[in-house]
Amino acid sequence: MFALLIIGSLLAPLLLLACRFLTPKLTMVFDLAALAALYAFGWIATGAIYKILRDDMVMMTEVHRVFYNSLFLASGAYLGVYAVYLIWWKSFRLWREQP
Repeated sequence: MFALLIIGSLLAPLLLLACRFLTPKLTMVFDLAALAALYAFGWIATGAIYKILRDDMVMMTEVHRVFYNSLFLASGAYLGVYAVYLIWWKSFRLWREQP
């Protein structure tokens, strides 16, 4: 399973880069998906922290419940892949611009 996660974290940004080269208009779709994932990630984390503070719970035991939320995990995974994709794209552009 761990190897699958590593392979996926390498292949997914490459897939985004390939799609960007083949269909440049997909860049906006990737950006909008990242924005939606960022909002979802933030709202779920904020809601969990608010509930902990509101109910005066022990934070270390209750905050881990957020990891059972599949939307939280999916949005975090996309944000990680998107960040790697952006770094690779920026690196590629810098490499191409240098003489």
